[in-house]
Amino acid sequence: MSRAQFMNDQYFEEYINSQKQRIVKFSKVLESLAPTNQKKIVQCKVYLVEFNKNLLSAEYSAGRNKEQIKRTFMEYLKLLKDVPISSYAEMVDGLALAILFDCTESDIPAILNEMKFDDALTRKMKDYIRSGAYSTYKASLEYESHYQVFDEYLNGELDLKKFLTYMESGWYNSCADFAFFETHKKTENIYTGYWCWLAAAVLKMNAVTKVVSSYIPVELL
Repeated sequence: MSRAQFMNDQYFEEYINSQKQRIVKFSKVLESLAPTNQKKIVQCKVYLVEFNKNLLSAEYSAGRNKEQIKRTFMEYLKLLKDVPISSYAEMVDGLALAILFDCTESDIPAILNEMKFDDALTRKMKDYIRSGAYSTYKASLEYESHYQVFDEYLNGELDLKKFLTYMESGWYNSCADFAFFETHKKTENIYTGYWCWLAAAVLKMNAVTKVVSSYIPVELL
């Protein structure tokens, strides 16, 4: 049964089937490329990274269980080993999902070793993956206006009630510049659900496992 707002079970099943077909198609293209054609190989993997990430979101929206979704995430990680992390948001989402799926250091070397997006929040998340704990770094954030609330919660500067209130009343509107914003209104079938993997990850980092939220993937806690 669908967990997401706006779209029904049939929509997500059709989306998932279509996305899987795209993944098969591009995987075959990747296999056909000569090893010397590195530019096309990387570009193909970039597409497959995005396809798998969108598939993961749609699978969660469709009601798939944690183990099924983790398999898609592990496919995503395999591809990410050879593809540059494109943005801070992708870095944070990758770390968040790694936390939710209890990944080890050996599962995510490409993410853990990437220092381009190093700040207070990503350091905490990397520490948690490596040791199960984190320090309250006071370093700056890459995108403070959007990510400060998550860092403040981890630092103990924002309590759980206020954090969950923000997630319900403020988080989605803060995402107006993100590609997924209002995709449920598009004529193309590109909506995969509105989920904040980071919110679930910081709750897990603080040992909170039972919450109710429209935007937090609580079944992954």
